[in-house]
Amino acid sequence: DLNENKNSNNKFIIISHIPAGISAASSKRLNSPTSFWRNNSFETKYLNLLNNNANSMAGIFLGHTHEDIFQIINKHSELASSTTPSLTSSRQDARFRIFKLDKNNVLVDSILYSFNPSNNIWREESFSTSYPQAKNIFQVYMEQLNKMMKNTSALQNKKEEICAASSGMTSATYTTCLNNLKSN
Repeated sequence: DLNENKNSNNKFIIISHIPAGISAASSKRLNSPTSFWRNNSFETKYLNLLNNNANSMAGIFLGHTHEDIFQIINKHSELASSTTPSLTSSRQDARFRIFKLDKNNVLVDSILYSFNPSNNIWREESFSTSYPQAKNIFQVYMEQLNKMMKNTSALQNKKEEICAASSGMTSATYTTCLNNLKSN
């Protein structure tokens, strides 16, 4: 139970299928903020649970989208969710990700394996190699967001993804983020 272990050194990992927050792909397609979850009250309770127990979480691992995306849940406690890619190759190369935790249960690395069927080659990409200065995966996610925010092309073409990752846990924060990006 999260509440019983709040003050202990225990860390929890949440594994779930559908992410909470705003779906960038659906929001872009429908031109309106679209939540992954249809029950807003349940999602609000879930997000409150995450925020109230963020210091007890080692990570949140999700599926559903077949995309390699992340969402910042709580900046103060450095909690993010990681939606892992899919072995099915309906949209792109078949991919999967392996996460590494240190002895304190902090997510310190992630290795992405992707298979390109056209040349029959597996490719390996590690966060620790791509972002050697980052102490943990949360810092990698923040660095990726900062790079996208400084890239004019990304701001034009990926604003939905940027807002869903950085502040897209509710329709209001997602919409505010989009409006701020449009006005800059």
